[in-house]
Amino acid sequence: MKHLPVNLATAPVENVRRVRRWLRGVAATAAAVTLMHGLLVAWLSWPSQPTDGRAMTIRSTEVDAWQAEVEDLKQVADVSRGRAAAAAVEIGNAVISWRAIPWDDIFNDLEGLLPDRVRLELVQPAVEGGGDVRVSMVAAADDPARLQDLLLSLEAEPAFTEIYPTREERGPDGLYRMTLGARYLLSQNTAGGGSGGSR
Repeated sequence: MKHLPVNLATAPVENVRRVRRWLRGVAATAAAVTLMHGLLVAWLSWPSQPTDGRAMTIRSTEVDAWQAEVEDLKQVADVSRGRAAAAAVEIGNAVISWRAIPWDDIFNDLEGLLPDRVRLELVQPAVEGGGDVRVSMVAAADDPARLQDLLLSLEAEPAFTEIYPTREERGPDGLYRMTLGARYLLSQNTAGGGSGGSR
């Protein structure tokens, strides 16, 4: 409380006591108003309760419906299931495309084009959007000139086009290997009956 300077020579003691009582009353009133205000705010912020004295209940059917809705939302938002479904679709498409590849025609044509002492270690076909087949191959030989002969044979074959080597190296076994790609034309193969069939 703030102290007021009082000159007892000019102001009677009773006046000083009156002023002190008035200040105490003002302080008590302010404290009471503050307390009432706090209680009012607390009462207004208290969660509402049923006025009829009964406890709030939720029917079990509503709980079951909410649970079912939650499960439906989980299934929709389940990323792992979505990824699994996408992977299954991708595998299915790959199986369908592999069944559409003319394996016999491709291998028959390649067998007739292989120079002596050249072998194919990898043949990986893939169906393109236009229906043609893109073939990736890895050929091996003991002489790099024989790999060049393979390229020339592929370029001379009408069933193959867009032949290009992507890598050439010599392995620790002493063999030269060439990775190359080519497009196998299904229309050319079916129209001419396949160059492998004429060999």
